[in-house]
Amino acid sequence: MEWGSGNSTLWWARRAERVVSFESNFSWYERIARQAPSNVDLFFVDDQLTSLPSLLKGLRFDVIIIDGLNRARCAEFSVHLLGDDGAIVLDDSDQPWSPNDSGPYVITDLMHRLGYQRIDFYGYAPAVIRRHCTSVFFKQRCFLLSGSEPPRRYD
Repeated sequence: MEWGSGNSTLWWARRAERVVSFESNFSWYERIARQAPSNVDLFFVDDQLTSLPSLLKGLRFDVIIIDGLNRARCAEFSVHLLGDDGAIVLDDSDQPWSPNDSGPYVITDLMHRLGYQRIDFYGYAPAVIRRHCTSVFFKQRCFLLSGSEPPRRYD
């Protein structure tokens, strides 16, 4: 599942059985909808995410990407939607994502309180001129860390 659609939606679609993505910018939603393959379920939502509970009822996800929308609110939803051995990926985790963007790091604080572990990845992203951080949050078990299959080659 992905909060905020974009090129990552298309990237995940080539690697996952199904991608559920939410977007609040209508012109961006239309652009991604034209490019998305059939295994992508793309939903247009409002910035306050008021229409989400009915859309997500009973669903569980292996990977949840937070890369747009109201990230703090998305994180609150995500902890209830994540499978037992899943992972939450937070893009731009070096930002506080508090209401005034200068307060506490509300998402990392939430994950810490709920017992999530964290791995940080620092570097440059495509089309970004500043270094930033992406963090992966997970509980004790995480399928990403099992090492049960060999690395995939892309020739």
